[in-house]
Amino acid sequence: MSVGIEAGIRAAEQIHSGNWYAYSIPDVPRNSQLCMQGFDFEADDWYFHEYAPKKEQHVKCVHIHFSENAGQQQRLLIKQYAAWRLGRVRPVTVRLELNTRLCHWLRYLRVRKIKDPALFGAKELECFTKWLYMQDVKEQTRVRILHTIVDLIQTGRRLNWRVTREKPPQDLLCPRVVWSTDGATAPIPKHIYDRILAHAKNDETDEITRAGIIIQSQTGLRISEVLSLKNDCIITDGKGRKWLIYRLKKTTKAEPEQRRVPANPVICEAVERLREATESLREESGREELFLVRNHGIRPASQNNWNKGRLHNFLCRWKITDEQGEIYQLHSHQFRATYVSEQILGGVRIEQIQHQLGHVSPEMTVRYVHLPEEAVIDALTPCISGVGR
Repeated sequence: MSVGIEAGIRAAEQIHSGNWYAYSIPDVPRNSQLCMQGFDFEADDWYFHEYAPKKEQHVKCVHIHFSENAGQQQRLLIKQYAAWRLGRVRPVTVRLELNTRLCHWLRYLRVRKIKDPALFGAKELECFTKWLYMQDVKEQTRVRILHTIVDLIQTGRRLNWRVTREKPPQDLLCPRVVWSTDGATAPIPKHIYDRILAHAKNDETDEITRAGIIIQSQTGLRISEVLSLKNDCIITDGKGRKWLIYRLKKTTKAEPEQRRVPANPVICEAVERLREATESLREESGREELFLVRNHGIRPASQNNWNKGRLHNFLCRWKITDEQGEIYQLHSHQFRATYVSEQILGGVRIEQIQHQLGHVSPEMTVRYVHLPEEAVIDALTPCISGVGR
């Protein structure tokens, strides 16, 4: 049985109930109102320097768009969710969710003349999915919109907001991005993961694809961070340890931060092979990136084409299939979820993983944990046993 946030919290409570909340996974009802104190729920314009002073300031304000027909319950629910999210993600992400995802949902409620969000149950969610398709919303965008709506409903149920008590259908979040039952990206099944790494290390001849898979699997970095690696990304410190230098783009600051992760021999070998393969492109273009391709000029490999292009072609090339015999639908972010689970089992502290992955809270890191509950308990015991002493 896999577990998500709730089971991870429950497992930790069994270990160290007295100090777990001080450790800081706040996604539980007893702390639900703390992060939302001080918000003006009457206002439609929120200035982030007032509500998120420690986060990036290049996003100054968000205007929450409501139609004249929007009911008071709709307005309150959207603002509750926005306040909740501001305590967990960057303001720019909150603005994106409000004004490019939830706006579709509000427009649907207006069309259907639904003023009470508690009436938006499982059947309405299915109708909403069909409505998005009829509006010619792209598949990937539909998945993201549905994920945000499901997260709003699940959060609202936990915090006793006015939302439906029905559970969303699990099959709505299937296309392309593989979501677990709690909305987080699911890890890659072990037998498929082993095959992917074996073919990447031993058989794959496309150095861009090979290096991307290996580095992601060994570091848990986002594919955008991997593709932005520079030629001099491997350094050696005074103790002879090798590090991979990367730029963390999703950060609480306005500018990316430079960070480092340990570089094992597998990473170093992949980087060296890629460096040799793209050396002529760097010399010709004067660019410093490792992942260079010749495509209408010389440029870094496309992040947008990575999943549907390079990863899908890799899986087809080596006939990596799921239990039904279909080509496995792999998304690059699944390497991140798999990496977190492996690190937890290896006894690495959650705050260390949180810092390495650039998460703003341990809650975001725990969302990637999909392990048997007894494994979570065993892994977390040495990590938090000393908290609060």
